[in-house]
Parts: sequence; structure tokens; C-alpha cells
Amino acid sequence: MASKAWPYEEARKLLKRWPDGKPDGEPMVFETGYGPSGLPHIGTFNEVLRTTFVRQAYEELTGGAPTRLIAFSDDMDGLRKVPDNVPEHEMLSQHLGKPLTRIPDPFGSHESFAHHNNAMLRHFLDRYGFDYEFLSATECYSSGRFDEVVRSANGERVIGYSYAVDKREVVYFDPEYKALHASLSRAIPKLPLINFLGASQDGGKILLLASADNDPGRYFVFDKTAKRLNEVMLVRPELEKRTLAEVNPVTVTSTDGTPMPAYLTLPVGKDPKNLPAIVLPHGGPSSRDEWGFDWLAQFLAARGYAVLQPNYRGSAGFGDAWLMENGFKSWRTSIGDITASAKWLASQGIANPKRIAIVGWSYGGYAALQSAAVEPGLFKAVAAIAPVTDLSMLKRESGNFSNRDLVAQYIGSGPHIEEGSPLRRAAQIKVPVLLVHGDMDQNVGVAESVEMEQALRKNGTPVQFLRYRSLDHQLDDATARREMLTSIGTLLEKTIGR
Repeated sequence: MASKAWPYEEARKLLKRWPDGKPDGEPMVFETGYGPSGLPHIGTFNEVLRTTFVRQAYEELTGGAPTRLIAFSDDMDGLRKVPDNVPEHEMLSQHLGKPLTRIPDPFGSHESFAHHNNAMLRHFLDRYGFDYEFLSATECYSSGRFDEVVRSANGERVIGYSYAVDKREVVYFDPEYKALHASLSRAIPKLPLINFLGASQDGGKILLLASADNDPGRYFVFDKTAKRLNEVMLVRPELEKRTLAEVNPVTVTSTDGTPMPAYLTLPVGKDPKNLPAIVLPHGGPSSRDEWGFDWLAQFLAARGYAVLQPNYRGSAGFGDAWLMENGFKSWRTSIGDITASAKWLASQGIANPKRIAIVGWSYGGYAALQSAAVEPGLFKAVAAIAPVTDLSMLKRESGNFSNRDLVAQYIGSGPHIEEGSPLRRAAQIKVPVLLVHGDMDQNVGVAESVEMEQALRKNGTPVQFLRYRSLDHQLDDATARREMLTSIGTLLEKTIGR
């Protein structure tokens, strides 16, 4: 076939890359995307039609090689504007920025606006006889079908996807990388977290990073021709001679009986009974902790503390129901899970209930302060790094940024603004507090820690404030982090011992 029509030209590009077809007879996958912020229209139809033309040209050029066409709906996308051709404009305007699957259907016929638009798209395609498979971003993520895409070492191709349950797993649909990963896993079995980072121009050499819970990571170069793997650099050479703690996935039972995933890091060489312990909630709140190396948890474990990192309700990666509205609007549930984590440590005999403290960064710092206010006798010390302390202040901080409306909607309004703000409950915090914040923090303004320090001092609560005048939210400075860790260590040793 000598046709120069563009579908055939696009199909020939695929044949040039895979002249013998996909390995093991796998079908060639064609995918078309749809962002269902509005009703399906002629542009949606044309995109599927164009992709179908390329698919048919490929089938003709290959003599009928197997193919698949996926119509993918990005229904986790946020609603950017209210479409003109739908009812309930006022209602929809209140949901700007929210994922479409969490917005009511203005037509009142489906579970959500996204479900309505997805149904319309499928009816539209079925009516004209398209041969396709339909996938929804919400369903794929919420079911664990995929979490993140995995790319080839040179970044040019998607070779698989990854997801995290207890540990992160990778599913490769590229047979070459699937085989390579299997070979590497046999060669470096103690470094199961393997990431392909780069490649030489000819693709003959691959740069990769391999790590584990008790190994911060090592860079390797794999020579595909010589089939040789060479270690070239350590991520943290200072830790090479130290025995680091293992991280164990555990299930914590919250106060309402809900099982909660968490990670427990126990100090090396110590009997895991009646230990001093730290609850270390992650930031976000719509983030999550994963199995792997965590420098802050390892620092605490090295000083003899059991460290528990709960993926409390409000964490991402466990479906919409677990995510709730978010950890601010639903703070009682999130904070309840975090305080339940401390009680679980004691109930399991791992922690001495009189020797538990809480340390957190960003939302984790917020959670540390709020937990100490909600249950004053539970924790014996608080270290809050770059913490949110007042929800109304957090909303005001975004006033000069383009995302101010999204931030305002995310935090919301109502009684939780005062009840869920540690600054408003400073009088209830009775234990020593360490605050750490950078002046250049654009995520959470330093004023939140400034006012928290003043409120704690006013109420007679012991407080230390480390303020760094040229650092941002991450505090990426060796001197500052050394001082911060030293101060955390001193606080903990004074309050819960070692």
C-alpha cells in the first residue's frame, strides 16, 4: 500500500519502531483521551475517528495484526468552568476545581457529572459502531489498576505502571524491560525499588537507582551489550557503614474499628517492647507514606525510638472514600486516626504509653499540634515543622495567587475553621513544643508558626522556635537540618528519654 494519506504515514511510524509487530503477539494499543468537563461534542467524535483511521491503516499495512482502541476518560480532572449547555449553573459554580466524579450530575440522572458525561460518550460511540474499550481514570486509580506510569530509561516510551499497596509494585507491559527488571531483581535482591533514570544516546547503557527501606539508594549503570551492572555512586555515602532499621507494613485499628495501613520502623538491636515511640504523620494531607527509605524515620529509629507512620483517613492512594473531603474539612477523622495510632502502639506492647511523642512536617505538623490539643495527655512532646496552625490564615495566604479560589474551596468554611485550628486551641496544649519554619515558605506562611509560638508562650507552654530566614517549605539546607534534628533529639530525650 503506497498511500501517502496521514493515517498511513502515522501507521508507518509504528511499523518503523516495531517492524515485526509487538513481542509475543501483543496487540498494538491505540488510545484517545477525553476530558469530560463538558458534554461530548463533534471534537470528541473526531478524535476517536482520527485514531480509528490510524488503527485501520496499521491493520491494513500489517495484514491484520492485533490492535486495541482505548477511549480514556480523564474524569479525575477538575472542573475549570461551567459549561454553557448544561443546567444548574449556580450549583456547578460551587464545585469549580473539584474532580468531576465528585460533582453532582446537573441532569439528575447519574451518580456524578463525570458519570453522566462518560455515559453520553459511550452512547455516542456505540451509536456509530466504534470498536473500542472504555476506561475511566477514577475507576483505574480507585481500583488500584494503576497509580503512576513508568517510562523507559530515555523517557520516550511508557513501559508500564506502578501501584502501592504494602510496597510499590511495577507492572511492565514492555517485555524487554520486564525481563531486565527480573534480571536486576536477581542481581540485587536486597534493593527491590528499581527506577530507570536515563540512557546513553544509543540506548546501550542504562542509568538506574535501586534502594530499599534500609538502604537510601545506589546508582548503577547497566551495559546491555556486555550484560554488566556497575555500581557508580551512593545516595548517602555517610550511612554506608551503618546498619539501618527495617520498615514493616502493619495494620492499625482505629477507634471506630476501621483497619488503617501504616509503617512501623523499629530500632535496630532492641527488643520491640515498652519502647519510647514516635507517631510520624505525613504531610499533604492528600499524600501517603510508602515502604522505602525515610531519613526522618531512620534518624528517630537510630536514637532508639519505635516510629509509626499511619496512612490516616485523608491520605491519597486508597480510594475516594478513604480520601474523604480532605484532612482539614474532615479533621476529626484524620486526627482521630493519628491519636489511635499512638494508642495502638501501647496496646501492642511496643510503646510505653507514658513515653510517646509526635513529630510532623506540613500537614503532619498541623496534625501533631492538633492531636496534642485534642488529647492533651496522650503525647509528651510535639515537634511541628512548617505546620499549618490556623485554617483561616492558610486561606488568606493564597489571596495573591491564582489558586486562591481552589484553596478557599479546599479548606472550606464553617465551624471546622476554628475547631480544626491548633492556634485557636493553644491553651489546650500542655506539653513542650518545638516549632521549625522557613521565612521563604510559600506553602505555609511563617506567620503561622510565629503566632503559634506567641499563643503557646502566653499560655505558659514551653516552646522553642527555630526560624530560618532564607529557607522554604523543604528546609533544604544541611546546617539547618542538622540543627533541627539535634533540637528534635534534645526535646525527645528530655521528655520521653531514649
